Amino acid sequence: MTSRPLRVGDAERLTAANQLAAHTAAGRLTLAEYDQRVAAAWAACTGPDLDALFADLPAPVVEHRPAGRLPTATAGVLSMLAIVTVLAAWLAALAYPAWASDIMAGCM
Repeated sequence: MTSRPLRVGDAERLTAANQLAAHTAAGRLTLAEYDQRVAAAWAACTGPDLDALFADLPAPVVEHRPAGRLPTATAGVLSMLAIVTVLAAWLAALAYPAWASDIMAGCM
């Protein structure tokens, strides 16, 4: 018994169309080539039909980062958020000394 290619769904077709758009934005495809390949992507029935659209294009670059580490931009945003929170609490303590003393009394 021979194995047959698996059929693709709309999610795979959409992913292919988005990848083709990225290749077009990078200058690897002309608009005419993009239109032709996107039409073929939406008409594709199997995985090999979609694979054929990318035969002459480089594989997409996947960003690898160690598990458990936040991207630098996210870490920076979280640091700024912590600083703003501390400053807001400090300013609130200056503006409302009774509120600050009640909180500090609860900590001691």
